Amino acid sequence: MRALFDQHEWRLARAIAFAAGASILACSCASNVTAAAGAEADRGVSTEGIAAMERLQGQWEIQSYRSVHLIPEEATPLMAQLFEELELRFEGSRAVVKIGASSEETKLSVWIDQGKQMRLDVSGGMFDGATLRFLDQDRIELYDVGKPWPGVSVLRRKR
Repeated sequence: MRALFDQHEWRLARAIAFAAGASILACSCASNVTAAAGAEADRGVSTEGIAAMERLQGQWEIQSYRSVHLIPEEATPLMAQLFEELELRFEGSRAVVKIGASSEETKLSVWIDQGKQMRLDVSGGMFDGATLRFLDQDRIELYDVGKPWPGVSVLRRKR
């Protein structure tokens, strides 16, 4: 019984040390996204979410898109325009979507859901709630279940 109690204490001490280390790491790696982390404490922003936000910084464009449902024929011109003109830019705790002359700016954060998947929170904007996966340094995959056309988009870093 004594050995089990000691092992329990050791696990507790290790968990506390890990939590303290994670807090220090979160503060040190959050240089340009600290404000978003504070605002998203209720969503469970983690060091993984903060690190993901830092990796996202910069300008992105659509490389490919695969729809979950059949896209209506009348929407084809709009989809073609998105491929040609959509630019998504992450700047600190902001996401800016630009299509042609119009643009939309929203708050940005990355959170980890209960299934341990990274998700974008862009305050109701494009890709809000989408599952985020880094394919490599210059490509990300966003699985969006939102309306009107849920699907998988692969974005590449714009050079």
